[in-house]
Amino acid sequence: MQQVLGREITGGMIPFSWNGGKIQISGFLSTAPESFSQSRYLMTYVNGRSVRDRTLTHAVLQGYNTLLMKGRYPAAVVFLKIPHEEVDVNVHPAKYEVRFRRQTEVHEAMVEAVREALKGEAKEPSVKKVEEKISPFVVSEPAFSYETSISFERPPSRTVSMAESSLASLGPAAGGFFSSLQVLGQILGCYLVCVSSRGMVLIDQHAAHERAAFERMRGQLQQGEIERQSLLIPQLIELPYGEAVLLEGNLNLINQLGFVVEGFGPRTFAIKAAPALLPPGDYRGIVREMVGEIAEIGQSSELRQELEERLMTLACHSVVRANRKLNPEEIQALLRELDQIDFATQCPHGRPVLLEFTREQLERMFKRV
Repeated sequence: MQQVLGREITGGMIPFSWNGGKIQISGFLSTAPESFSQSRYLMTYVNGRSVRDRTLTHAVLQGYNTLLMKGRYPAAVVFLKIPHEEVDVNVHPAKYEVRFRRQTEVHEAMVEAVREALKGEAKEPSVKKVEEKISPFVVSEPAFSYETSISFERPPSRTVSMAESSLASLGPAAGGFFSSLQVLGQILGCYLVCVSSRGMVLIDQHAAHERAAFERMRGQLQQGEIERQSLLIPQLIELPYGEAVLLEGNLNLINQLGFVVEGFGPRTFAIKAAPALLPPGDYRGIVREMVGEIAEIGQSSELRQELEERLMTLACHSVVRANRKLNPEEIQALLRELDQIDFATQCPHGRPVLLEFTREQLERMFKRV
């Protein structure tokens, strides 16, 4: 793999193995947010033979859904082992393509295998080895005997004064990775500065709330229906002819997402209810945005994927915006919720929720080693 893909790419990949009885899947996957602008590093094999199969490629990408930004691709080397009678290898002169007897079953197995492999990695940031680099400006000094945690008995120093002083005494809580963080404060109205056992962590509070809201809404959707809040006065929205036709043809899709939208005229619709997770306000902009996304994506994708695309929009509109001061209780509630989420390190659009700087990385930045 290093000879084919290079040491830098393979260094960010993890091995995985999945057994589904007759279907066995194994290989190596890049971990988010590592991604590429093209799919040239995505390689699939069936019973040891290299193939370019749309079903397998789509399944691998579906496994990365909500973990990578739009238009980005992972690096993956995936081996599928399946009984020979379940696959036809004679559909292409050069044997590059195959046809599966149970295509849906293979697709779902591949999606599950990739998601299960990435689930553990997306629970908390993984520590990547820092490459050795020779620099003529390195100053060799004895390593400091750093403590793994910070004592907050002293008043906050001037270095941390840009954080809210009311947060400086916020200590760690029992639980997973996020709950174990010690919160120093909030800076630039958007980022939480924390201390981990390995170093320093910055959390984008908007991206974190967005992932949490998305997972709550997806859970409600899987259970049957998203909780709604009825509007005392319906909000009327008038659309251009083309968008009105799109909305009318996709009312069932919009209503599955917690809205109640009904026709009110030739190009006018009435919004009578909205998802309970959304804050009170004008929902016409959200509906317009979803109609625009439907027009852009088209009807080629599956219903489940379309629903998740729309949930991302709703989650983005429902969460904490920048320049919003969070109190200690809100911060701890957010960290505890992140620990309950399988893919907490990325927002639904693939942006990172946090950045971690380990002790080794910090020392290298300051040329101490």
